[in-house]
Amino acid sequence: MKNNCIKNQGFGLLEAILAVGVLIIAVGSTAFLNRLIVRNSVLSLDRTQAYNLAQQGIEGVRAIRDTNWLNKRSWNEGMTLSRSESDSEAYDVMQTNDNWMLSSNYPAKPIIINNIDFKRKIFILDDNPMNNELKTRSNNEINNANGEQFVKIKVVVEWESYGQTWKIETTEYIGDWKPTF
Repeated sequence: MKNNCIKNQGFGLLEAILAVGVLIIAVGSTAFLNRLIVRNSVLSLDRTQAYNLAQQGIEGVRAIRDTNWLNKRSWNEGMTLSRSESDSEAYDVMQTNDNWMLSSNYPAKPIIINNIDFKRKIFILDDNPMNNELKTRSNNEINNANGEQFVKIKVVVEWESYGQTWKIETTEYIGDWKPTF
């Protein structure tokens, strides 16, 4: 009896094409995921930088308030209220001779970090419900320059990355921490 079985001697053309196709899909998926991971890492770094710039803006306004108090001036001197949140009403902070001050010539020079142009806008707003509450509780005896104890500081930082404009906003209320009643 003669053995008529043919031994499988290797891959056929169809099997080789399928193997190459699976390999291409695997490598392509890995490359796509790596690109997505790098993009998200860069955006995360940009967001962190933007948040730090926003915090610096709030700290600059707070430093103006504290310096005013140390120099026996009204706590909100140099903090003109923004009438709206338009670019023409925006400020930026700058430091000169160890003093912080608000710069009203917006658009200010962009802040460049890692070849990214960040634009910071600071708004000093009076839409603060705490002022009415304080006036009510103190029987309208608040005694400072404009009758307000708190202002709302809103900082917006914008930048462009990957063909999109990104933005973060942060808000904080600051006030006369040494009020006179």
